[in-house]
Amino acid sequence: MLRGKGLLCRIATAACVSVGLFIGAGSAVVAADDASLCGETAGILREVSAIRGLSVIRDVPCTVQDKAQVQGFLEETIRRDLAPEKMQMEELVYRTLGIIPDDYDYGTSVVQFLVSQLGGYYDPHRKRFVMAAWLPFMTQRTVAVHELTHALQDQHYSLEALLDPKSDNSDQNLAHAALAEGDATAVMIDDERQDRGIPPLAQDKNIETLVLQQILGMNIGSQTGSVPESLKATLIFPYSSGLRFVHAILRKGGYGALHAVYKNPPSSSREILHPDEYLAGTFKRNIPSNDEVSSLNGISSVEYSDILGEFVISSIFANEPARRSQGVEAAQGWMGDRVVVGPHVNGYRTIVWLTRWEDEKDAREFREAYAGYLSARYNKNVEAGRTQLSDAKAVTMRGDGADIVTIFQVRSQGSEKKLTRDVSRVIMR
Repeated sequence: MLRGKGLLCRIATAACVSVGLFIGAGSAVVAADDASLCGETAGILREVSAIRGLSVIRDVPCTVQDKAQVQGFLEETIRRDLAPEKMQMEELVYRTLGIIPDDYDYGTSVVQFLVSQLGGYYDPHRKRFVMAAWLPFMTQRTVAVHELTHALQDQHYSLEALLDPKSDNSDQNLAHAALAEGDATAVMIDDERQDRGIPPLAQDKNIETLVLQQILGMNIGSQTGSVPESLKATLIFPYSSGLRFVHAILRKGGYGALHAVYKNPPSSSREILHPDEYLAGTFKRNIPSNDEVSSLNGISSVEYSDILGEFVISSIFANEPARRSQGVEAAQGWMGDRVVVGPHVNGYRTIVWLTRWEDEKDAREFREAYAGYLSARYNKNVEAGRTQLSDAKAVTMRGDGADIVTIFQVRSQGSEKKLTRDVSRVIMR
């Protein structure tokens, strides 16, 4: 059985990348040699260590890569951590649930998207910091502070264990990415504040304006207008919501309080979105098992499984701007979910998605919102019973107390063959 973790989140967490917020200078890029980009790494690492309160255990090598080399790294990550057949299943699920359009070229587009937005990265596999050669000179230090914070995280907490690309829980991995990226973003901001004589983040009561500035500064989509809003939101989430989460921890006890969080990291995007629940220890997930979900429609064997979580569920609705706020409300009250994919039967696959909510009211709100989203997407009225959304897809939704069961029948053989060719083109060139 293949276990799920979205490609975008998988690549972004396999190497802790600095994206969009460092690319705002557009064409005003000043070329620089390796010395000018990397020569200050050791000194910056010591300064980051002082802010973050983590000792430097070992030096961090720095190198510079052009766009072709960065794309090669991303493709290497796919080869190492994501089999083509798993990408087939991810695209199938994402198209089916409405996370991406039915005709979206998933694998190729995500790699191109990340290359266009990336400003640098820390590679936990090789233990090195990589600077993007096209990065504007004025932002080089900012990127270095962010990525060298990841290096210290790795030395003390093991990022390869925290950001496990082979995990079977997309939601938990997204939460862990938000912890790491929120932490690094906070250090980046405090480094700048220290230079300007401004009090640190821990003394701010509210950072919503700052978070909004970070989101606007990320410049997401300026060169990638065709990227679905749901995927853009997923890329932004670890930086924006992660910063909010880390700020809540800093308010309690400064950077020292983060040590305990890494020892007991948040288990879901719900805890990132609602840090008070994490701090109070009140939230307990209720994740359905593969057997429970597959039994809902008599699936003989589970070929793929994943957990989406509150944030990804809310992001589905981001693809319809008029429904964005409704989606945020509809996803609240999430207690657990699981989507499973069954085998081919006469050219079709059955995909069952069980979402679990705090109570029947939350379940009903999600069902109504999601049915409305599918109705608008396919220009069909999705009500009780089976609805034929298109020639290749039908859906049945039903409620069972605090559970909502959504069953799709999808003709997928042709699209999966196309995706196999697309994946091969991405990872074999």
